[in-house]
Amino acid sequence: QLGDRYGQAKVLQGTALTMSRSSKLDEAIEFTQAAIRIYRELPEGKIDLGYSLFNVASLLADQKRAGDGIAYLQEAVEIAHVTKKTRLLSVSVGQLGVAYAAQREIEPARRCFREALELAKSLNGADTLTWLYLHIGELELSVDCHEEAERNFLFALEAGKDLKLEDCMHRCHQGLVKIYEARGAVQLAFEHYKQF
Repeated sequence: QLGDRYGQAKVLQGTALTMSRSSKLDEAIEFTQAAIRIYRELPEGKIDLGYSLFNVASLLADQKRAGDGIAYLQEAVEIAHVTKKTRLLSVSVGQLGVAYAAQREIEPARRCFREALELAKSLNGADTLTWLYLHIGELELSVDCHEEAERNFLFALEAGKDLKLEDCMHRCHQGLVKIYEARGAVQLAFEHYKQF
């Protein structure tokens, strides 16, 4: 009502967050894209635009459409470089790795994950590191690099021990079960299956 475009974008983004928590992903994407359109008009909305681009790409990944988020993430990475926002760069590059992995573009995914890991370590971002180790583990498992996958799943379990990231831990145990079953390590597979 006051004509505050920045305020309108913030409300749209907050509504999108509520929708995503309610598993209404189509609506969350719609509201985030509406916020993006406003942020593009506002010189002071650059950083908010970067995070909104990251958010819409993450929502697309949740819909199993990670590849559709690549252009959004590339723009978010550019914004992060221009604004010198390391956290935005870290999460955007990491999510770009997820998108490339979903497209089976293995080497670009690996490059993104390596860069995101270095950035997350520089920020001491324990939650970001935990998710990155999980994503690297899943990528390496998908190409049968079991030792590398195992190492990263175990890193994720250790890094996430105090963070209560249940979905992340669940996926780590699931990946380790597959590795140990393939290796014939029945006891280890059973231990992780119980955790899973």
